[in-house]
This record gives sequence, C-alpha cells and structure tokens, in this order.
Amino acid sequence: MDLNQQYYKRVLGAIGCTMLIFEALFQIFGVLLGVIAAVLDHTLASTVAYNVVFQILYAAGYMTVFMLPVAFLRMILRKRGCPIQPMSLSPRFSPMLPLMIFAGVTVCFSMAQINSSILDLFGYSDVVGDMTVEQMRGMEPYEIVLNFIVISIVPGFCEEFLFRGAILSNCRPFGRANAILISSVLFALMHQNAAQILYTFAAGVVLGLVYEYTGSIWNCTLLHMLNNFISLSQEVILDKLGANDYGIAVLYLVETVIYLGGIVSIGVLVYRYFSKKDRLSDGAFGKVIPPHDAYAQYPVEGRVAAKLFFRPSMIVFVVLVAAQIGMTILLFSFIGVLT
Repeated sequence: MDLNQQYYKRVLGAIGCTMLIFEALFQIFGVLLGVIAAVLDHTLASTVAYNVVFQILYAAGYMTVFMLPVAFLRMILRKRGCPIQPMSLSPRFSPMLPLMIFAGVTVCFSMAQINSSILDLFGYSDVVGDMTVEQMRGMEPYEIVLNFIVISIVPGFCEEFLFRGAILSNCRPFGRANAILISSVLFALMHQNAAQILYTFAAGVVLGLVYEYTGSIWNCTLLHMLNNFISLSQEVILDKLGANDYGIAVLYLVETVIYLGGIVSIGVLVYRYFSKKDRLSDGAFGKVIPPHDAYAQYPVEGRVAAKLFFRPSMIVFVVLVAAQIGMTILLFSFIGVLT
C-alpha cells in the first residue's frame, strides 16, 4: 500500500469517527427534544410561546449537532497528523448562481420523483416526509415562518458546513471526484430515510459540484436553503389553496416554471462547460479554481478509493444507519398492517 492510500485511510477513518460522533449527538438530541417538549408543555400556557420557544431550541440544538462534528473532525485529523484542509469561505457569490439554483433544484426534484417511484414498487412511501407535510397543515403565518427557518435556513447552513465545508474539503487531496462522492454518500446516509437516499445523494453531488465550481461554501448553502424553501412552499400552497383543482393547478404552474427554468439553465451550463477549455479539474464558467495547498498531492484511483472507504469506523456508521432504516421500514409496515 503506497503512502497516498495510507494517508487516505487515516483521513477516512477520522471522518468515520466524526460520523459516529454525529450519530451519538443526533440520538441525544432526539431524547432532549422529548424532555424539552414535556417541560415547555408544563411551563408555558400560551401555544404561541410554546411553538416559538420550542422551535428556537430545536434550531439551536440542530445547529449544534452538525457544527460540533466539524470541530471534532479537525481535532481528530490533527491528532492523526493529517493536514487540515481549509473550507472555501470566499464571500463572493457566483454570477452563474441563479442558473445553478434552477438547474440544481430541477435535478433534485427529478431524482426525488424517481426515488419515490422506485419505493412505490415496494409499497414503501415517504412516511417521514408525509409527517413533515402534515405538520404544515393549518398553520398560522408565524408558524410557517418558524418552520421555514428551522427546515430551510438552519439545515442549509449547518449541513453544508459539515458535509461540504469539512468532509469534502478534507477529501480534496485524493481527487475532486472522490471528495464529491464521499461527501454525497455520507450526506445521503445522514438522512437515515430509505425514501430519501437517492434524492439526497443526487443533491449532495449537485451541492458538491457547486462548491467546487464557485470556490465558496456560501453558494451551495444558498442553493440548499432555496431547495428546501421551494419544497416547503409547495406544501404551503396546497394547504392554503386547498387540494382542489385550483390549488393543484397553481402548484403545477409553479413546478412547470421551475422545471422549464431548470432545463434552460442546465443547457446553458453544459454549453458553457464544453465551450471552455477549462474543465472541472481546473475551473468552470470562465473562472479558474485556485488549487488548495494539498490539492491532488495524494491522488487515489477511484476503485481503490471505494474499496478503502470502508474503514472500521465507517463500517460501524453504515451498519447503524442501515439498521435504523430497516427498523423504520418494519415499524411503518407494522403500523400499516394494523391500520
């Protein structure tokens, strides 16, 4: 085994440990939410006060669950003698970002439809998604705003800092393709929902490409936020207009505009990509991506990278996620039989 592969194994082992820390924090977060809900239920008489306080605490807790592993990854890498790769924190937004947003949302929505169709063949629906939709039913305006903050803004920020800013950046020395794929796989597994695996993997690839193309985490953060915002907006439209002919017609109109804009955007982006000499390895959209200090100094061939991905810590994380997905499917299948 050459030095590149040994370095790759150390970094992947550190990322695997980080994901286990994340999983532990996520489970603790779930327990604390139940405790917080019980305490607030007995201390706050006002429904408005309860909702506001609970959502604020939820957002703070969710942010902590994702941001602490960023710090842990840096600490573990430093302890293992691995150089820490910096995040791309340039504050400048790409002028091509509007096209990327339309293209990215279109790709994500399309993969979500394919994912749903595949799962329908097995009689498994997105129960978690249905629960989220149900929470939007009949909400007051302030509750809708709170949900958009908690479901759109907060995840778009902290999830990008962990999966693109920390994980993808520290996998760059082994090749850009490896870095994007590794971060996308872990991003998909993090959701722990069979009904979202394909969709979130595709979203991870799109977000990783935007991160690499633009050289700034803020571009993919904004795309992530807007993707979640549009998804929730569709449910609000149906809730406020009703699931009747008028409401469905408005929803189809919105989706048509998004898809048409996405198709045009994809065409423009593809044309600009192939009409330039610069490629993903060097730059894109007329902008050269400056290499990071350790970028591509330790390239690992794709098949070898896939084989070495399964470090002991990573195997444990994948098994835990697979077990939770399996238990969720069995649980909802059992509920379905009872009802």
